[in-house]
Amino acid sequence: MSNPEIMSFWNAIFPGQIPEHPILPDPLDGDVIDLEGNELRIIDVGQADTAPSTIVHVPSLDAVISGDVAYNGTHQWLAETDHEKRMRWIASVEQIEELNPKIVVAATSVRKRATTTRQPSWAAPRLTSATSTGRLPRATLPRSWSTR
Repeated sequence: MSNPEIMSFWNAIFPGQIPEHPILPDPLDGDVIDLEGNELRIIDVGQADTAPSTIVHVPSLDAVISGDVAYNGTHQWLAETDHEKRMRWIASVEQIEELNPKIVVAATSVRKRATTTRQPSWAAPRLTSATSTGRLPRATLPRSWSTR
């Protein structure tokens, strides 16, 4: 956070809202957090719209907090990706699918849309489309998927 160019950019967008010396979190020891008896598993998936990216798997809720690996009803941020990175992003989506969660919470979604879904598999075809065509359709969750 000490890069003057980066701080100048963000201070212009959020004037007076960013501390001069932000407090950074300490690194996590291990990959599991206990929260009131619930295990939160931190999983490094590698690539999403940026890298490195992590997700949080909550087995007791059969849920995944996907960060920016999954989007819901919004255009995916591709400015920092190329073909190779999008292929790694697809592999990250597949890591979520392998957990077979009932709930996936997308970090980026349209306010009026539900932010949870049964499966995040919608992201991989759209990333594949972007990889082959250079254009990306808006990520929309199928109506048939359960939401909460």
